[in-house]
Amino acid sequence: AGLRSYFADAALHLVQAVGLRLTDEKLQEEFFEAAKKKLAKNSLKRVVCVGEGDVGTVALALSADSGKTQPAVLTKLVSGALPDYPGLNIGDVREYPEECSVDYTIDVIASSTVLPDGTHSDIRDGSSFLKELNSPAFVEQFTKSMQELKVNVEMAEVFPAECRSLCQLEFTLDWDAPINATSEDMLDGVCFIYNGSQLLQVMDYRHSVSDEDKEGDNREAALLGRAIGRAMHHGGDSVSSTGGQHRIAMDLNALPLSVTDLYFVLAASGQTTSGPRDLSNFRNTRVTIHDVVLGRLLTEYKIAQSEQAQAKVMCRLSRDPDHRKWVVHGMGLPTEGGVKNYEPIKTLLAEKQAGYLRWERRKHLVCLRVLWKQRRMSEAATNEFALLFKQILKLPLPAFQCLVKLF
Repeated sequence: AGLRSYFADAALHLVQAVGLRLTDEKLQEEFFEAAKKKLAKNSLKRVVCVGEGDVGTVALALSADSGKTQPAVLTKLVSGALPDYPGLNIGDVREYPEECSVDYTIDVIASSTVLPDGTHSDIRDGSSFLKELNSPAFVEQFTKSMQELKVNVEMAEVFPAECRSLCQLEFTLDWDAPINATSEDMLDGVCFIYNGSQLLQVMDYRHSVSDEDKEGDNREAALLGRAIGRAMHHGGDSVSSTGGQHRIAMDLNALPLSVTDLYFVLAASGQTTSGPRDLSNFRNTRVTIHDVVLGRLLTEYKIAQSEQAQAKVMCRLSRDPDHRKWVVHGMGLPTEGGVKNYEPIKTLLAEKQAGYLRWERRKHLVCLRVLWKQRRMSEAATNEFALLFKQILKLPLPAFQCLVKLF
């Protein structure tokens, strides 16, 4: 109430967001006419304005013989066209060619949809999208979408789209060292490699792929280890007094078919006066995954400094059993264990992989149910067990699912 006198002469003036205002066709026509008077005769060919929210861009197409235009003139034209925005911040004037090439990348996650009859549609992957991107209808639809945004441009396909599997990845871990850090204080990005419920190997900063759960050396295990070593490589530890970086490079297509899951774990190493270091002792911890071919960032994961865990399971790459496609699952599970003690981590991951064991116990019963529903089984035996088994296969789906969960 004491400040009411300060607002005696106040006035409220509402205006559109500048990005929305720039898309007004009438404004663009007025700007075009004003610019023609200020610029060299017959030099202005077109004006295109785009914007969203509080940001926008004004583009002027000038003829090649128009001569050099003073940036101050263009800046004054923009501010004059928007008198309702006295505090408008106008950026630097930049010159571009009339025709420009736009490169784009589309990430396609292969998937299928459930149809009304309960079956699944054909899988949609990169090859199916490729046909659509290279069709004339795509260019027409893209041009139409730009025109709906008040951008009157002419689109043309210069190079046809290409499709490749996203298989060559690089997993990078960066961190800043704790205060009063020693040579033992570091983080490591560790990859646990599974075949179903069986842990095949662990890849860590020691540059080696170690065979964890095999009893004794044998030729098959050695061949598997070499195959994984060719497909994945840990870059070792690059550590200084201020921080460090670890890299794991992988070619998913080169992994043996027996590999079903890859778990990426962030683990701490070192000691404090109160016990082992945890993730909260390290600052600015960041995990990124890049597409090696294009050098493009796919995902980024930052670890909060308040996390009191010695390790964290960040994500899992799993191979879809039906379509052999790799799928990323975010996890973010804190756990005990560290660089020199993987046992608690392996215990947690074993629980996550237990589904493969359950499937091994259930699959024969489920397959028989499918054969029964497809009328590919004939009734022959008449003993009590056969009759009981027939009744089990005839159970309604919810009841059958409840029964299978017991295995």
